[in-house]
Amino acid sequence: MFFLRLSKAESYSNTIAEIKLQYPGSNFFSKRQSDTFEESTIQVFQTLRKQILRNKIKRQLFTRLEQFSKKSVLLFG
Repeated sequence: MFFLRLSKAESYSNTIAEIKLQYPGSNFFSKRQSDTFEESTIQVFQTLRKQILRNKIKRQLFTRLEQFSKKSVLLFG
């Protein structure tokens, strides 16, 4: 889901962009407020990118640990 909206405050930072991304086993969400929709959207995408990369690294690490534990059980019985 992707939302762009104006906050009711009469200030410069009144544009809000938010994205909710659902992936099997993971949910990602980012919301940013800034002066323009473009700036808010760029910040949201940068934040989501970091979240997805962190999640990918954690999944890879977990998979490797799981494989290592299976091998160690086979080796050491």
